[in-house]
Amino acid sequence: MTILLSPSGLEMAQQLGQYPLVTDGVVDINQELQLQFKGSINGQEVIVSNYTVCADCCHMDLVSGDLQLVL
Repeated sequence: MTILLSPSGLEMAQQLGQYPLVTDGVVDINQELQLQFKGSINGQEVIVSNYTVCADCCHMDLVSGDLQLVL
């Protein structure tokens, strides 16, 4: 799964170093989903991190996974 960002959204994410994992509507109510974040520089994978997210009727929550990754 990849979240599509506009060119300006991608530029902002790169400047801030903050990348979205998941968006609303991807996870059904009361469902958990396993995600894997992969980061690359110049086409070479430099970081991988696993996450579990869940959703209730209104909110998405992080169940497990590191919010801050350091290269």
